[in-house]
This record gives sequence, C-alpha cells and structure tokens, in this order.
Amino acid sequence: MGSIFKPSTTVVQAPSQSSTSYDIPEYFKEIQERTLRTAENVFSQPYTAYQGQRIASLDPQEIAAENVYSQQVIPQAGQLANIANQTYDTATAANYANPYQAQVISGALTDLGEAYGQSTKAMDAQAISSGAFGGSRQGIQNVLGLAYLLGSFFCAFNVAISSAVNCFSALIKPSDILPKGDLA
Repeated sequence: MGSIFKPSTTVVQAPSQSSTSYDIPEYFKEIQERTLRTAENVFSQPYTAYQGQRIASLDPQEIAAENVYSQQVIPQAGQLANIANQTYDTATAANYANPYQAQVISGALTDLGEAYGQSTKAMDAQAISSGAFGGSRQGIQNVLGLAYLLGSFFCAFNVAISSAVNCFSALIKPSDILPKGDLA
C-alpha cells in the first residue's frame, strides 16, 4: 500500500493470444451461394420502368362527392363572391336597418351630438378669450366633454332600449307566454 504522496500501482497481465473461429453450416452455405447468384442475375438486367396503372380508380362515393362539389359547391361559391362584390353604402345598409332605431335612437343621438358641438364651441370661445386656446387645460376639458358625450350616448341608448322593452311588456303579459297549469 502506498502513501498519499507516492501511490502504488498494480499491473494485471492480459492473455497474450486469443482466436475465435466461426464455422458456417454446409446447408447454409448452399443457400448463401444460391442467393448471391440470383442477385448477380438480377443486377445484370437493365432497369425497366413499371408499366401498370399507378393510381387506383375512384369508387362510386368519391365520384358522387366530386359531382356534388363541382355542380353545387363551386357555383354557390361564385354566387357568394358576386354578393361580396356589391358595394355597401348607406342605401344598402338602410335595407337592414331597424326602423325603431332609425326613428327614435338616431334622433336622440343626433341631438346629443349637436349639444356636444355647441358645448365644444363654447369651451373653445372661453379658452380663446382667456388666452389658453390649445393649452393642456383646454385639452383636458375637451376629453372630459367627449367622455360626457359618450356616457350620454350610452344612457340614451339604454333608455331607448328599456322603453322599447317596457312597451313590449305592456303589450304581452307573462300569462300569454307561459304554459298554463301548475308549474311545480
């Protein structure tokens, strides 16, 4: 045993020579030779391209699906594309507009917009007279006025919708809608 400063080593002798031999059985040698001769024969022949049908024919369901696609889906897609190419302007939008909204809500929103325009003019005139037009205080007043306008729009819209619901509720009673008899 060696010390910490001078370690000791141990040498193990390896065997000096070894040999391994494999013997292939005679019956397998014949199979190997026959396989190699066949491979040489196949390898010596020139390449010939496949001459048969490469893609399978369509079955009746696939043919029916192709007919539906070509006779129904594609023409409908063309019709939808023609609809999408139409111009969308206020006249087209009027065809889809709600008459209640056009008569009641739009009028109220127009009135609110006019009131906001008048108040903005008044605030601008006051800022000009005080020499603060375009300043930060005027900008804050404009933003607050716009926030008030948006809140007014929201309130007017809610009032209009709730009045429509109230009118509807007055016309139709729950007893007209609910089923007759015991609900328990």
